[in-house]
Amino acid sequence: MTISTRQHTRRFDQRYVIALAAVLLFTVLAITWVSIRRSRADSLQLLIDQGTAFTEALAQASKTAATADEYYLDFLRARYHDIAVAFAEDVPASASDDEIAGFLWLHDIEAIYLFDSTGQLRRSLSVKTPRANPPDFVGAEVDTLLANPDSNFVLVLQEGDTPADLTHYYFEITNQLDRVIVLKVSAKRHAEALRQTGIGYLAQNIARETGVEYIIFQTPEGIVFASRKPGPLPAIEADPFLQTALESDTITHRIYDFQGNQVLELVRPYNSPQYS
Repeated sequence: MTISTRQHTRRFDQRYVIALAAVLLFTVLAITWVSIRRSRADSLQLLIDQGTAFTEALAQASKTAATADEYYLDFLRARYHDIAVAFAEDVPASASDDEIAGFLWLHDIEAIYLFDSTGQLRRSLSVKTPRANPPDFVGAEVDTLLANPDSNFVLVLQEGDTPADLTHYYFEITNQLDRVIVLKVSAKRHAEALRQTGIGYLAQNIARETGVEYIIFQTPEGIVFASRKPGPLPAIEADPFLQTALESDTITHRIYDFQGNQVLELVRPYNSPQYS
């Protein structure tokens, strides 16, 4: 299973599910430094200790959120696999449209498309949308899958015209390698689950805590998430402090001028398979 990027389409691949690689992701937490002078080392140290504990908790929670996302995707893949296997074993090729429709309604599937081993569409049926034929990209995905049978399944998330218009397309080659079964399933529940358990949702809620100026997740390629518009920020390679933090195995901090105010900024690097 491989990753492809196209307009309105994202693919979740096996590398994502089993997390074979990871990159360093920064958790940047900035806490307002109010009425604390450098000479008051005890007060500053107290704020550093509090911020360090807060940042560590955020990093651990973020790891948990990313892991939950992976497990959820793995669960969906397993569910779609079971449905595809059940269809291949229980629904004969001579089944009527009504019989296939009954199977789709039973498993909450919007449509099914059956391709032969040459990539030709042999049968399709939709029970929740008027369109019977699959989108153009489906045929291309089938050809790619047939050319690489070792990766016997693909899960694609297609984005529609609105954020709520999300659809999963699950492709699987049968054990006999004689056809490809494609399931079309609404992904609204999946999207809502990710929204409520994702890192961005988590950080946005934490950022509402009194005294927290911003929370940023940043990779060497750029900002992944920011709880507020931080304005122009230097890239990691252009900021000596962030370069040092990247190589550190502990939380580092600095006093930073943010939009005219001094803040205590704490940085924690950690591994995340979500951004591999």
